[in-house]
Amino acid sequence: MVSKKNIYKPISGILIIAFIGMLAIYFFNPLCPAVEEKQCPKLECPKPEKKALLEASVYDWAYNLLDPDELVFQYWIYNYGDLEGKDIKVKCELVENETEITFSFLDNYGNLASKTVEFAQFAAEKPTTFNLNKAYSGYCYIENCQDCEILYKRIPDLVESYK
Repeated sequence: MVSKKNIYKPISGILIIAFIGMLAIYFFNPLCPAVEEKQCPKLECPKPEKKALLEASVYDWAYNLLDPDELVFQYWIYNYGDLEGKDIKVKCELVENETEITFSFLDNYGNLASKTVEFAQFAAEKPTTFNLNKAYSGYCYIENCQDCEILYKRIPDLVESYK
């Protein structure tokens, strides 16, 4: 009968020889050229400037049934930025036939906290040339603000359409 010690001797011998062979191949392999370590220049990304990043979009508009001399605009205003948007002015326009701006109204919104969305509305005096029988489309956008960035101005095609 073969003892257990005799079985493990050849297996452990083979494992030791395999381990020594792997070390020799790793350290003394003539087929692999030595690779020099190169220093790559460290790229520094510019830190984003902390600003208010604002956008506005029309929700709805209508003429005021209680006061026939008023138009009412409702819109959403968004601040995606890290700072408060200050002295925000929102411009709402009515367009006839999707081609020409017919009426333009300005709302002095005020300030909006960072990373916030709010629903707002304002009433504007109805122009004398306003015709209830015509179909108007309304839209709103940020006209200007103090020390902020306006989102639509980042997209060249939108800049042209808002002019």
